[in-house]
Amino acid sequence: MNASALALMVVVTLQLAISTLARLTILYVDVLAVTIAIASAILAIRLHINAAGLVLGGAAIGWIAFSLGYIR
Repeated sequence: MNASALALMVVVTLQLAISTLARLTILYVDVLAVTIAIASAILAIRLHINAAGLVLGGAAIGWIAFSLGYIR
């Protein structure tokens, strides 16, 4: 992998993380999103869970949170 492709992936990842995990207009951090991100990182690194499984798990958690009224 060349350096420009790696740099592009790092920049895009950081931009997505900032826009997802922090709401800069209100200085609000979404606790559910941070929890899902940390749990996904741990599962991916320690247990080598497939990325598709992590996406489906995050979607399931989001659906449950929406059903319970945590997310509007």
